[in-house]
Amino acid sequence: MKLKRAILGLAFGATISTAAYAQNTPIQTQVAPPLFAIDPAQSFVQFFVNARLTNVKGIFKQFYIGTIAQSGDDISTLRGTLLIDTASVFTREKKRDDHLKANDFFWSEKFPNAIATVKDVKPAGTPDLYNVTLSLRIRDKEKDFIVPATITRSATGLIANGKFIVDRTYYDLNGEYLANKIMDDEAEITFRLALNKAK
Repeated sequence: MKLKRAILGLAFGATISTAAYAQNTPIQTQVAPPLFAIDPAQSFVQFFVNARLTNVKGIFKQFYIGTIAQSGDDISTLRGTLLIDTASVFTREKKRDDHLKANDFFWSEKFPNAIATVKDVKPAGTPDLYNVTLSLRIRDKEKDFIVPATITRSATGLIANGKFIVDRTYYDLNGEYLANKIMDDEAEITFRLALNKAK
């Protein structure tokens, strides 16, 4: 009888130990490969601001996908984030570029990335035209926009083109007093993103 109790005790202890080990052992998950990668040679993010003296047109040289997901082949399920390196701003004038990186504009040292997040994609009634709900975060401010965009299929993936207007003062992109006197508050953002299927 004592031997039987001892065997049952060992078996019970082993069961408890196994359960405890299972609870404390991290589950190994397989990370899915990214769906798309940006083709930088075929993509751009640029802006245009009307000014009284000289209009300002610039680009961001560095931007990349933060996250991206899509259900099957359905474009309307496309979701993701685009990270834009604000220190890569380029307007063909170094003094102006340095000022745009400073704390009265992008403040790149504290806020290195502007973040565009695709929250919803709805067909707009015309082939390849979609209304994209896009959240844009610059510095510590965030705002949603409805952006009409064409999203077409290519041999290698998708190509998205769009344009929308941003009020720079909402994001505290105020600049010095003189700059505010000669520059419009509205900035036109234009983008083309060539997304190649990841291999």
